Amino acid sequence: MARVLVHGHVAEFFPGGRREQTVVLKEPVPASRLIADLGVNPQLIMKLFINGKLAGKDDLVKDSDEVLLISPTSGG
Repeated sequence: MARVLVHGHVAEFFPGGRREQTVVLKEPVPASRLIADLGVNPQLIMKLFINGKLAGKDDLVKDSDEVLLISPTSGG
């Protein structure tokens, strides 16, 4: 299972507002698709890391990966 961790206010858009999700991936998918499949607009994600390395939204996520999503800060 891929583990998806969320930092920032965008967590409120994820199922149950949880900051951690697990997803079963039958094949590698682009990070943007993984994000969209979780119900979040990929444009809300400022940075993402796959297995601790800075990645792009077109990079592939495999079932054993850990993905960290970071949204822009908000507030004032």
